[in-house]
Amino acid sequence: CGLPKYEIFCKGQNHSLHIYNCSVEDAAIYQASAINLKGIVSCSGVLEVGEMNEFKIHQRYFAKLKQRAENRSRESKDKENQECHRTAS
Repeated sequence: CGLPKYEIFCKGQNHSLHIYNCSVEDAAIYQASAINLKGIVSCSGVLEVGEMNEFKIHQRYFAKLKQRAENRSRESKDKENQECHRTAS
C-alpha cells in the first residue's frame, strides 16, 4: 500500500537508490558495487538522518558557496599557468 521503502533506478549507465520516507532507522553506510570482465569497483556513502534546523541549512549553503568559489579560483589559476607555459615555450 503506497510507495515501497526504496527503489533502485537504472538510466543508461547511471544507477540510483531512492529511499522513501527516510527515517533515523535508515541512517547507515550504503555501498554500491559494479563488476565486469575487467574487475570490480565499489563506492560507499554515509546517510545521516536528522533534523535540519535553519542554522544547518545556512551552514551547508555557505559551505557550498565557498567550495564553488575555491574551485573557480583553482580553475582560473590552472588556466593562467597553462597560458604562461604556452607563451614561455
